[in-house]
Amino acid sequence: MEIVNILLAIIGATLINAQLEEHEFPPAYLHLISKVRHHCLELHPISEAERQNARNGIFDDNDEEMKKYVTCLFTKSGFADSNLHMNKAVLKAFIPEAVMDGEGVKMIINCSEEARNKLASSPLQDKVWDMLKCVYHEDPVHFILP
Repeated sequence: MEIVNILLAIIGATLINAQLEEHEFPPAYLHLISKVRHHCLELHPISEAERQNARNGIFDDNDEEMKKYVTCLFTKSGFADSNLHMNKAVLKAFIPEAVMDGEGVKMIINCSEEARNKLASSPLQDKVWDMLKCVYHEDPVHFILP
């Protein structure tokens, strides 16, 4: 696996949005995300307030460090490659059942395709950030940001 790419951003004492409980995630996800989150935080330090803002749908488009952190999560976890092509098998293996029930993988892939097409000439971090906003707006109840 390449990493965590956000998920980009994903892990810590509190790994998930308040709507999902830690026990709803596969143990392998929790293990992977804790390693990736630690790695990404070392490279791109962000505050808990920045993470919480994004979890609550407040996306600061000027926060370059947060964008880099989220991109690190998605790429290092193996959820996405360096062109924002999502790894469907990895997504299916790690996404909680509550998200899968709502066709979460399809939504994430659709949002990544939209971001890739809309921001074709933009840096990867801007594409990942746009995808993350799309995912939040599509399903804020099950939005995950470690």
